[in-house]
Amino acid sequence: MRKARALTLMMILVVGVDQVLVARIWGQEVGPASGTQPSTSTSQAPGLDPAAQRIKQKVEAIGIAKRITVILKNGEERYATVAAIGPDTFRIIEVDLKQELTFGYEEVKQVRKDYGRKNAITSKRVNPLWGRVVGLVLVGTFVIVIGVAGVGS
Repeated sequence: MRKARALTLMMILVVGVDQVLVARIWGQEVGPASGTQPSTSTSQAPGLDPAAQRIKQKVEAIGIAKRITVILKNGEERYATVAAIGPDTFRIIEVDLKQELTFGYEEVKQVRKDYGRKNAITSKRVNPLWGRVVGLVLVGTFVIVIGVAGVGS
């Protein structure tokens, strides 16, 4: 069974397997057959402070088999796929380290959906939002330049 889960983790990393398939392999019924979503508890977990509870809710909203960026309180960032969500911890499959890691919600400063591609120069992943911002700035600049050139003719 352990080898099967390891194979599943590799499939997620290499191929990007469908989230329903991954959830079923991990023992969570989802989709039309069960009529439910991946089993995550939205109730208040005992012992979690409000900040940790917010992190838990964000992880649950992102969902199992989805890409996530985890920013730890010590400043480290982890880029991964969510493997499991528990009452006090959640498990991820880190894409760069190719390891399964477990974090308590209290250890985490922030989470966000998705992770960016690696920068070729720094080998650090860039927040996907920055790509959109830069794209919008370039398009806006292009429109302004074309507008000014058209007015000057």
